[in-house]
Amino acid sequence: YVRMKDSRNYQANLLGLLYCLIIPSTLILLAAKLFGTQTNVWQASLHGASGAEGYIDYRLGKVIVDFSRTGVGFILAVLICASTAVTVLQVKLRERLIAGTCLVLNVYLLLASGSFGSMLAVLCGLTAMFYAQGRKVKITKVIASLAVVFFMLLLIYGLSPSSTKDYLGKRFEHRVVNIAEADRFTLWSRAVDYILEYPMGVGLTYMVGDKVKTHPHNEYLVYMVSYGVIGGLAYPFLVIGLLVSFFLKGKRMIKDPPALAVYLAGLGVTVAVAVNSMTDNVGVNRWYFNIMWSLIWYCYFCSRAGQVVVDRERITTKTGFAGATVARLK
Repeated sequence: YVRMKDSRNYQANLLGLLYCLIIPSTLILLAAKLFGTQTNVWQASLHGASGAEGYIDYRLGKVIVDFSRTGVGFILAVLICASTAVTVLQVKLRERLIAGTCLVLNVYLLLASGSFGSMLAVLCGLTAMFYAQGRKVKITKVIASLAVVFFMLLLIYGLSPSSTKDYLGKRFEHRVVNIAEADRFTLWSRAVDYILEYPMGVGLTYMVGDKVKTHPHNEYLVYMVSYGVIGGLAYPFLVIGLLVSFFLKGKRMIKDPPALAVYLAGLGVTVAVAVNSMTDNVGVNRWYFNIMWSLIWYCYFCSRAGQVVVDRERITTKTGFAGATVARLK
């Protein structure tokens, strides 16, 4: 990925993002959902009829695919942001259609998971992407992109099975209407107490509590529990640093559609990860963790390539102007 900063073939960079990261991940998740066999029905049933669907794992061949909403929501959020970036930019029609198909499939899977934390992350990621897009292209194109994505989301929801809509209704009531009773506040409070009790950290762990062990459902708190207050700052500093870097790069990105699409994908994915890290834990699933960071680093270094070209163009322009001035003086 580091070598991608030297690539000037923006179309090839876009194809790498689409065909090597977005499509394979989408197909694996879709295949698990449609053709996989449920492996933990009894354990999922312990969470009650309203929440059982959010704890299902699927066996696809010899692989167990985690479809719990706190696990799969993370990867679906980043795939939605990445595929949206390719769909709304003026790249080749074939790539836009393929990315749009991936967008539809991932939105459907996210709705089926019922992860409202990941839905919030998607909303924030898309907002950042459209804001950055508005600084590079005409506002009419941004409005058109917003309209297309909005109607696609409505259509997907309208075509979803009634069971999915009922499940979403129950999740909405639990997570939004009764937010004061949400278990996240209790889990976060327990994690903070654990940090105060062990300020130097206890080593990598995703469980807190003495008698009752629970997930903190907050990636930032997990790092502080594991590595102490000072060591735990590494993860938020990394995320914030990437966000600042992406926003600064946006000012100097070229307007080439494939290059801009990869840049917007990286920005949207990073924002989604930053938000979703507040409500869920991604590190417990290594495959999702690797795909998430692969998307971020691939887009980050490809965006550096676009930025370098701009800088070189500026230097060339200044040099040419100076040369012309000297020639006229002579």
